[in-house]
Amino acid sequence: MAALNLIAACIEVIPISVHRDTIVGSVLSILDVLVVRLRWLVLAASVSLRMQIGIICMLK
Repeated sequence: MAALNLIAACIEVIPISVHRDTIVGSVLSILDVLVVRLRWLVLAASVSLRMQIGIICMLK
């Protein structure tokens, strides 16, 4: 009987832990995508600023 209780407990724990891992994995994936997009935006802004400074310097 104890073995059946242990198996039942394991069956109840596994979906919860998998579900939590899935939620955590999803959140981390979303954060990773946001960080990558933020890096691209910063890079694009930096390049744009450098080009604007270069154009201003050329006009002087």
